[in-house]
Amino acid sequence: MWDVVVQSNSGGTYEAIGFEEYIVEDGDDFEKRMVKKVVEILKNGYDSERLINKAANFTWDKIVEKEIATHKEAVRYDCEKMRFN
Repeated sequence: MWDVVVQSNSGGTYEAIGFEEYIVEDGDDFEKRMVKKVVEILKNGYDSERLINKAANFTWDKIVEKEIATHKEAVRYDCEKMRFN
């Protein structure tokens, strides 16, 4: 059995979810709107295959790969910047 995550539009989970229909905007009456969204999804169901495919991009291995690539790019940028100064 899979769980569905409903999230506010702030924080890292927002990017992981990636589907607007599972995001609740921060602001007035946030708690009420969050509950309404959860009930709506429980009543109407959701596309589990779509969620599973999206979640597959957020394994620890892939997160580490992205972090390493980001750090390498930062180092490369700094080296090039220092070379031209």
